[in-house]
Amino acid sequence: NNKYRKTDQLYAGRWMHGYEKAITCDIRVFFTLEDFKLKEIVNSLKLENMNDDDKAYACFMWIRKNIKYGFDDITTSKKEYWNFPFETLERTRSDCEDQSILLANLMLIAGIPYWKARLTAGMVRVPLTNAESGHAFLTYYCEEEDKWVIMDTTFYSNNLKIKERKDYKDEENYKTVWFSWNKKYCFFKSARDLNKIDKIGKL
Repeated sequence: NNKYRKTDQLYAGRWMHGYEKAITCDIRVFFTLEDFKLKEIVNSLKLENMNDDDKAYACFMWIRKNIKYGFDDITTSKKEYWNFPFETLERTRSDCEDQSILLANLMLIAGIPYWKARLTAGMVRVPLTNAESGHAFLTYYCEEEDKWVIMDTTFYSNNLKIKERKDYKDEENYKTVWFSWNKKYCFFKSARDLNKIDKIGKL
């Protein structure tokens, strides 16, 4: 929690029914840990007696099996739109930040300490090209191996077990980080304008 500078980070692209312009909200509001539907999913995974790594992997695989990729302009008719976990469950189709937010919620409900699950927004290399594009994903701290690993359900996704994954620092396709956050804190590396995040979710 003390490695990077902390900030209060806003998301400026949330739309409300009947309201003609986007509103801003604290990005930590997307943690909805008392949602009983999320708890039912976690309970169905039979996580008793599992360590944190196995719990994280079980939550990750549930999303891989049950949530498909969908562009915001198709699923919400908006160019950019962050879904709450219950909205992602209802649509069963969503983009990178929605799936990452849902994954973080499931992991925390499963009993994983909040500081081990960090949502990250930044740039990734587009497959087969040298171009870069905005993306959101989850990084998870593997305590036994003392490394952060990427758990990405949409872009460079794979089914590798936690210990088999590369250290986050060695993932060559993940480039600049704009900001990251967990249930309690938001982090950034520089004083750039962090409210301009309209590139997220366009993959």
